[in-house]
Amino acid sequence: MGINHLRKKKIELSDIPEEESFTAHFISDNDPQESMEDNEIEAMTLKLIDHLPPHYKTILTLYHVDQMNYGEIGEVTGMPEGTVKNYLFRARNLLKEKVKKYLGKEQLL
Repeated sequence: MGINHLRKKKIELSDIPEEESFTAHFISDNDPQESMEDNEIEAMTLKLIDHLPPHYKTILTLYHVDQMNYGEIGEVTGMPEGTVKNYLFRARNLLKEKVKKYLGKEQLL
């Protein structure tokens, strides 16, 4: 689903399948310049994003990958701008907590 398609047609969050993988649709894994460590961190982060609730994953994707602003995301999703900001804030915090837990478990090994 391209950005122009999203801008032309309002979509409901329920229209986006939960099984869509953030990694598979938005990030290319063929970058020879990245180090192995960077690839591991990126892969771990993307897996954690995949486990976010669909509405948070959608807002993160539209904002960070498609580089849409709050107003554009509101138009596409039908959400008020305040809700978009709130969801983005919550999604980032949830992801941050998931990363902290992952890194904490990794250090115990």
